Amino acid sequence: MNRLVALVSALLLGLFVIVPVAAAASPTERDNFIVTSGGDVTLAPGEQTDLLIVIDGTATIKGEAKAVVVVNGTANFIGSRTEAVYAVQSTVSLDPTSVVDGDIRQVNSTINGATDTSVTGSIRDFAPDIAGATIFIGPALFLLYIGFAISAVAAGLALAGLAGRQVRQAENLISREPIATVIAAFAGLIGIIVAGTIALVTVVGIPLGLGILALVLPMLFVVGYLVAGIWVGDLILSRTSPGVPRERPYLAAVIGLLALGVLSIIPFVGGLISFVGFGAVVLLMWRVIRRERGAESTAAQPAPQPVVG
Repeated sequence: MNRLVALVSALLLGLFVIVPVAAAASPTERDNFIVTSGGDVTLAPGEQTDLLIVIDGTATIKGEAKAVVVVNGTANFIGSRTEAVYAVQSTVSLDPTSVVDGDIRQVNSTINGATDTSVTGSIRDFAPDIAGATIFIGPALFLLYIGFAISAVAAGLALAGLAGRQVRQAENLISREPIATVIAAFAGLIGIIVAGTIALVTVVGIPLGLGILALVLPMLFVVGYLVAGIWVGDLILSRTSPGVPRERPYLAAVIGLLALGVLSIIPFVGGLISFVGFGAVVLLMWRVIRRERGAESTAAQPAPQPVVG
């Protein structure tokens, strides 16, 4: 529970206080950023950094850091100078020669050695700021979700209009061959990743590899999400109005993608359904390619020559 609170607090601090930062598994330094998670780090005398973040570890600061963020850890300032300190469920200690040219913002933390000379600003509770950030995140995420849901429905309607027959075929695979569809999903995912990785090994193939991994794979998952949503819509319509023929799955796209958007609020549910849709798309593509190759082979066979007696 403490680690979960630490990670959430670090995310809020990164988003709304300083800059977006991803915690690394071991101390790393790049572009004047030092980040450590689950380990210890020391900023030696004479060293400088713009931002030092420590999560579940201990930071010993002897140099100069513009900002220090410690979450569920310890920060020991020894003869150092910094402009701001953010502490969440942590312990911050300043020796008599250290100076904080600003505020120390803390949540459930212990601050040792802070005096009027060592801290030019104030020591204040940071919880209201985090609460305010959370209040801001809620409406922003809701608006983002609404925008995604509308975009998904629009894309589903376009797919239903342009490739209605192919969508129906993919839906049939999900309903009639669920095991083969799931196997195709795993095989397609592994195959695309392996193909993209192999292409990245060679200099000439780098653009191809990037295209496969950054464009083709996400695009197939998006199409799989739309197909899965339309499949969900057709399931709902088959229960509410059975026996009603529909040439194009427009209504199913609207109902299913909206329903899938609601189901996606539950962790992993939307991703699993999208994964199944991805498998149906991959399996359908594979069978279409095999069918076309078989037709080409049949057409390429020479006609039998008449036997002359």
